[in-house]
Amino acid sequence: MKSILLRQSQKRFFNLLKYSCFILPFVFICRISFAQLPDGHQEFILEHDDLQRKFIIYLPSAYDNEQEIPLVIAIHGGGGSAEGSIHYFELTQKAEEEKFIIAYPQGFAIKVLGKNFGSWNGGNCCGPALKNNIDDVGFIRKMILQIEKDFKVDPKRVYATGMSNGAIMSYALACELSDKIAAIAPVGSIGHYKQCEPQYPVPVLHIHGIDDPCAVYEGCTDCQGCSAKFMKSMGLKFKENRMDVESVTSFLDKHRQINGCSYVTKETFKNKGATCLEYQNCDNNADVILCSVKGLGHTWPGRTTYSAKSCDFRPNGFLCRSWINSVGQLNQDINANDMIWEFFQNHPKNY
Repeated sequence: MKSILLRQSQKRFFNLLKYSCFILPFVFICRISFAQLPDGHQEFILEHDDLQRKFIIYLPSAYDNEQEIPLVIAIHGGGGSAEGSIHYFELTQKAEEEKFIIAYPQGFAIKVLGKNFGSWNGGNCCGPALKNNIDDVGFIRKMILQIEKDFKVDPKRVYATGMSNGAIMSYALACELSDKIAAIAPVGSIGHYKQCEPQYPVPVLHIHGIDDPCAVYEGCTDCQGCSAKFMKSMGLKFKENRMDVESVTSFLDKHRQINGCSYVTKETFKNKGATCLEYQNCDNNADVILCSVKGLGHTWPGRTTYSAKSCDFRPNGFLCRSWINSVGQLNQDINANDMIWEFFQNHPKNY
């Protein structure tokens, strides 16, 4: 009987992998399969460090190849994909309204059950990208240069945002690519870089759920993340690397110092359980803002549905309930896309 139950749990898990999301340590995992790209999207391949690296571009319908417009780089979480990012971030409408280009880079991928699962090397994290010492900063630099060559991009308005491992990568870009990146907006993870000595201070808008069970807001010692919990609910064993993680507030204080801000903060946003505090008097308009959201789990702020397809098909089913127990709650007290774009608009490069 025990072996039968185990096989049933494993079958549930492998079915989930077909069209859903799960979690590795401190890394958001999203695996969605798409037969073709949505309208307006184009796929590109470039070679970097003897690897074929992919990215997807979205051009707003008003793009005319004459006026230079902003570029927003949206970086998927660990285990995710460039294709999945299109649906997860839901940035297309905002790009249409505000006329900016979106780039969805693909992380270094490994095959799991015949599917590609991407990760990013953010310095001290994460996954196969870190293990193989992949030069993801170099890849994204080359990607930006290629996009600037092919399209009309305003070089003073190139931005990066990302979820979880994508947030970690955003911080790596702020540290190592400050000559190209005007501002970043990480969500759902602090940075895990080895050092951060940017050529120029980069403005930071950080959004984090106080109730995030995967990237714990208060930090933790010997942290385990959400993976083991989710795998256990599937009846599976899962070896997970543990690590010490500092609190979000402690980490943001480092960027306060990097950007030359004072200790003084000012509340810039308040809505129900969401509060944004901005450090004052930063160098060169390189603002640092922390938005903390009560009731937000390891999910994209403003989303009204979970990214797991199992929750679309059977919202009260075992897979969906296990998924929600692992990542925590959705929350609409902040609309990440609106807030991030407003922040980007206010922070072009001024050097």
